[in-house]
Amino acid sequence: MTATTHRWTTPIGLEVTRLSEPLGPQRAEAELARLEDALDTRRGLLFSGRCDQPGRYRPHDLGHVDPPVEVTADQDGVRLRALNARGRVLLPALAAALAPHGAYWDEAAATVTATLRACVTSPVGRAASGTHARRVAEPPTWLRHEGAPAPCDRTHQTPR
Repeated sequence: MTATTHRWTTPIGLEVTRLSEPLGPQRAEAELARLEDALDTRRGLLFSGRCDQPGRYRPHDLGHVDPPVEVTADQDGVRLRALNARGRVLLPALAAALAPHGAYWDEAAATVTATLRACVTSPVGRAASGTHARRVAEPPTWLRHEGAPAPCDRTHQTPR
């Protein structure tokens, strides 16, 4: 088992490095127990999948503790707050990504806020079985910023 490193740059210039290290069963169980214990007192998350279907699914766990940024949202806005030094490094890139939505970066408070408007639409009627991937005639516009056209007020028709 060999560790692999992947590096890439996001469209807004953020450089990302990911290290993947396969673990043997005993070490994997020990690391999972350590993560579960840490989540009792620290922020983070744990996703576990226990489905095993050869060639399609396999059991897995994905988790972390001490995230760099907290994201909170309500119906018209989003707020990002750095939780540690790593988060402070990310805020300028996150502010740049939200710039089209009127992002405000408060460096002293280590926060970025932006006004967003969500729009979720659904097709009229029921689609025939197996056609779920073709239900919406056009992709819904789900994010709009202040000054953009009015929120979605139309309903997409299911193609026939």
